[in-house]
Amino acid sequence: MIGDTLSRWTMSYFAAAIVWLVGAEALMAAGFGFPSADLASPDTLVLVHMVCIGWLSMAMCGALLQFVPVLVSRPRFAENWALPAFGLLTAGLIALLAGFLALGGRLPPWLWLLPLGASLLAAGFGLIAADIVLTIRRIPSPGAPAAFVLVGVVSLCVRRREC
Repeated sequence: MIGDTLSRWTMSYFAAAIVWLVGAEALMAAGFGFPSADLASPDTLVLVHMVCIGWLSMAMCGALLQFVPVLVSRPRFAENWALPAFGLLTAGLIALLAGFLALGGRLPPWLWLLPLGASLLAAGFGLIAADIVLTIRRIPSPGAPAAFVLVGVVSLCVRRREC
């Protein structure tokens, strides 16, 4: 809504995104991962996921939490889902990174952390996507900008099959 205040959790998502980005940059500067390690090594996977999920996805989720209610001039469908989603995303990313470190032999062989991390991440992104989609679907006829966001969120959720 026009003139509305900042969403309650937007800055938490942005702050977490900056922490993940700075952490990935610090690891790269210290020689962790690519180019010091092979492109497909678990160390490089840690860096890639810190940047892609930790920085880009957290920043995108925080922006959507602020942007969509302004776009549709209505409050979000479930404003109380932002904190559990943030917790699931953070815990999922930490578990996934720990699984990659275990895969590379830097931690004990707790490979069960990989599916746990993936499940937590899927639940967190699912909460965000459901909140955004249900918020947009509440308005009688979404305009072009709202429909564009809706198509984008739904496209992110569709699994692509590769041959």
